[in-house]
Amino acid sequence: MVAWLGDETSFGITLSAWLLSAGLGSALGGRIFARERSPHARLATVLLALATLCPVSILAARAGRLLVGAHAGEIADYGQLLAAAALAVGPFALVAGAAFTLTIRALAGGNGSVAEDTGSSAREGAGRVYAAEAAGAVCAGVLLSFVLIPHLRPMAIAGLCALLLTLAALRLSSRRAPVRVALVLTGLAAVALLSPLGERLDDVTLRAQWSEFGFVLSRDSVHGRVVATRRDGQLSLYESGVLAGSSPDRLAAEEAVHIPMLQHPAPARVLVVGGGLGGSIAETLKHPSVRRVDYVELDPALLSTAREAFHDSLLAGLSDERVRTRHGDARRFIRTTDERYDVVILSVPDPTTTQLNRFYTVEFFEEARRVLTNDGVIALTVSGSENYISPELAVLTRCLIESLERVFPQVALLPGDPAHLVAGGANARLVRRGVELASGIEARGVETRFIARHYLEDRFSPGRIRTADAAIGRASTTGPNRDLAPRGQLGSLVVRSRLRTGASGPLDAARRAIDLPLLAVLGGLLALTFGAAPRILAARASRRGGPAARHASFERAVVLSVVVVGFSEMTLEISAIVAYQSSYGLVYGHLALITAAFMLGLALGGWLGMHLASLRSLNRRYILLHCGLTAVPIGFGVAVARLGSAASGGTGGAALFPGLVAASAVLAGVQFPLAASIIRNRGGAAEVRRGGALYAADLLGAALGAATASVLLLPVLGTLGAMTGLAILNVSVLVSLALTAPAR
Repeated sequence: MVAWLGDETSFGITLSAWLLSAGLGSALGGRIFARERSPHARLATVLLALATLCPVSILAARAGRLLVGAHAGEIADYGQLLAAAALAVGPFALVAGAAFTLTIRALAGGNGSVAEDTGSSAREGAGRVYAAEAAGAVCAGVLLSFVLIPHLRPMAIAGLCALLLTLAALRLSSRRAPVRVALVLTGLAAVALLSPLGERLDDVTLRAQWSEFGFVLSRDSVHGRVVATRRDGQLSLYESGVLAGSSPDRLAAEEAVHIPMLQHPAPARVLVVGGGLGGSIAETLKHPSVRRVDYVELDPALLSTAREAFHDSLLAGLSDERVRTRHGDARRFIRTTDERYDVVILSVPDPTTTQLNRFYTVEFFEEARRVLTNDGVIALTVSGSENYISPELAVLTRCLIESLERVFPQVALLPGDPAHLVAGGANARLVRRGVELASGIEARGVETRFIARHYLEDRFSPGRIRTADAAIGRASTTGPNRDLAPRGQLGSLVVRSRLRTGASGPLDAARRAIDLPLLAVLGGLLALTFGAAPRILAARASRRGGPAARHASFERAVVLSVVVVGFSEMTLEISAIVAYQSSYGLVYGHLALITAAFMLGLALGGWLGMHLASLRSLNRRYILLHCGLTAVPIGFGVAVARLGSAASGGTGGAALFPGLVAASAVLAGVQFPLAASIIRNRGGAAEVRRGGALYAADLLGAALGAATASVLLLPVLGTLGAMTGLAILNVSVLVSLALTAPAR
């Protein structure tokens, strides 16, 4: 994530590459190891390969940009990200998927016989391994969140994983000398990664990753990786690849501050959200009426790294007694503070991610209005152009203006690059014309280098303002930007696609084409396809091949349901991550914990499913289970909306998110053992092949869900729209199951 801007899109695409590779490995492993005569020894070899791939995966992740031709800090396209993710996690996941099926084979019996059913261990092998793997992931997620990330660097974590895998391989291995030697060497290498040698390797690879920018140092925090660079006199600070501040860049600092400050006749109390590195705080203090500046920055590592790397070059103004620096989420600060401000300056990049979009939504503007004085104003910036506003940029700007208008009676656009949006209550006096802005800055005696009369009169001339207003007025409306309906994020991604490729891309086409009525029509077609067609095939099969052929039709419907539930559950997990990010802005540090909660639900469900699989009326129970799975997305969407409302009201609810994620995954965990029992089980080699194929189907659906949820569904439909789509999809599969189920 830190190599690819640390956002939910990079997480979703990387997770998709992982799941797809693991599914392929599981399917191949089912064929390769179905008749393995020494499964325990072979499993030891596979675990040894995984141990070797642990540090290799870290190195591949850091070299990914170089391998796909994307520079550090550069916004890459989805194809480059997918290719880099496949290189980084693909080999490990492929071998891990094969290990899944090999473990089923080991549980089925290691005495060399593969022709006979070895009893309950053979019949329940897939479900047992599924539940055990999920339980291991729960332990890993908790350990990673609370112990490993705060105290160990990535290479040391890779060394610890490699050591655990080596010890497991040693327990399973044969007594042959070459195998023992390989295990000892791998174990020693893993221990070396836990030593200062691993830390040195971390530093060398990071320096190579940022060499073209002039790497100075880096620090890891619970919010991302902070990297300081120095090149040709330019000092820059990046967090997870996103530029957080640079110096000297006085033009940017002056424009970011003085245009908002001139919207108030005598600003005394100012709140600055982000962007304090590079001189903007010092520019704020130049206004003679200022008595207090509250500067809110999420990650304290940004300031400490800037101070260590560049002393005070990026920290101008922060030592002034009028300045209070607050560390934490700005939205939480605004919800809980009793202060009132004359000006709120929002200095964050365009809303290309959920973390950024949450500062451009109606919910945030409602929170911000509460802390403004009667004549107070809020100001933000967005990408723009001085002389031409493209249709995509006009749509984005109109979306943000409509969002502000839902909260503030006065909203004004000051065009340019960047464009400034300012808003205030009925008593605010917004200034748009360059002549008035120039007069205001001269009257206050503010010393500037770039923001002078000639600059302001040209930048905000009446002609440019009229041109911008006309372009925004012609733009199509998408509705306001909200936490759970991130239309601003979608619009920003479309603008970025236009700048990068010269075309709006599939996101813009999806935005224009996809809506809930269309989803309803598609759901009806899916119901006909998944339901009526299998029903016809099952009827023909019954006439030609009897009950066995009809059961085969039901098995195909079961496999389809596994794919769809995998898709749905991964979409739910990505939705939970996005919703948590929207409400609390801390998902990077809590990502492993949320994932662990998801795996806990799968583990509990898998354990319950193994017990239900031994009961009678299995087909009916499976259909009833899928009825529950159909209702999960709707319940999840309602719960997420309520938790978001609780966060906006300042009542918390962050601790409830992991529980919600775990609860939503329980029924999916129950499904896999039941499906494994329904799919005909002949023991031995067939058990391994079918278990591997079913796991591959589950991971295939999950891979599709991870990719489409983060890239398409959530940006286009929002959380509630995506949940409705999932419900429609699951109803279609439920029809297929009901119409093809045998009588028993």
